[in-house]
Amino acid sequence: MFARLHEPVQRMWTPEQHVSHTEFEMTRTGGPDWTVPAGAEIAPKGDVIEHMVTWRDKSPDDYTIVEREYDALVGASSTQRDVKESSVRKIRAFDFFTEITGQRGPGPKLIETPNFIIEVYNTTGEQFAFHRALRSEEIGIQFRGQADNVSEFDEKLITTPGWVGVVPLGIAHRVEDCDEDFLRVVFYSELPWRVPVDVTNHAYDSTFEIKTKIIEQASWLASAAE
Repeated sequence: MFARLHEPVQRMWTPEQHVSHTEFEMTRTGGPDWTVPAGAEIAPKGDVIEHMVTWRDKSPDDYTIVEREYDALVGASSTQRDVKESSVRKIRAFDFFTEITGQRGPGPKLIETPNFIIEVYNTTGEQFAFHRALRSEEIGIQFRGQADNVSEFDEKLITTPGWVGVVPLGIAHRVEDCDEDFLRVVFYSELPWRVPVDVTNHAYDSTFEIKTKIIEQASWLASAAE
């Protein structure tokens, strides 16, 4: 999953804020049979055509085309002068929890821009109340576990790993019957979402099996278990 942002990230949690260490092994069944084409096992290292997008570009077709050399791009950038330091930051999204979410306020806010945020949730049972956003639209990505998405119109969507739920602006909703494996990533945007696919016509009916390996449990969770 990726989000194309039109503004720079102003705030992002860092690896130093991890309170646990969890690894996941995901297996997809029922999906497409993707294989590497013959002769493409090794990526080419010739000239690279770069489509450069800037914050001022207003449409997907607004970009600058630049031809560069592979060796001048890969592993060559740095955020520090005279020091080779990558700008890429990897974080473990589900290792920031300090409580069970859903009983009060939002989950950890991992990334934030003026009009976009990403939060994560580990809710069990049900959220404390219906709620609705009047300034943002919401996309919830079910990573692990199962829950019921319920709207104010008595509509219910049972979400399992791989499901994505879109909540339009102003619609009251909450999650119910979250099992103990529940993990979800939620994107909020004050700019309207554009869903380019036909949500009633899935190309595949795939499912995901998630195996969880706890390397280091959060101290607050270990105390709660005792």
